[in-house]
Amino acid sequence: MDEQQQRFERALEVSERIYGGTGMRDIAARGYRTQGLRDFSELTFSHCMLDLWDRPQLDLRARSIAQIAGLMAMRQWEELEIHMKLGLKNGITPDELMEVILQTTVYGGQAMGHTAVNIAGRVFKESGIDERKRDG
Repeated sequence: MDEQQQRFERALEVSERIYGGTGMRDIAARGYRTQGLRDFSELTFSHCMLDLWDRPQLDLRARSIAQIAGLMAMRQWEELEIHMKLGLKNGITPDELMEVILQTTVYGGQAMGHTAVNIAGRVFKESGIDERKRDG
């Protein structure tokens, strides 16, 4: 097994710890159409998992907050939804998620914030989060 493949295997382990499931492992098992596609997928995925998400300087909750704000600013809506779900899994509360959206909206614009709020609403609904059901 070469160095790239070893890093990729370690990255898969980190990903499974962070995200749960075997998503990228399943994709890799299906194979790639070209060596270039394989290299792109393995190198970028390994870099993200091993060189960023697995660093000890921030916990997963803090990394999720940074990721959500960054994805909002870049208007990467599909990835934002994925990372909102992951953020909740990593310990961000719904109220904290809304604060991240509000903070980022002030600097990034109302339209961007409105889209993020709509995505958060879908994520909350799918997660069974409903403020109206709270006692009190």
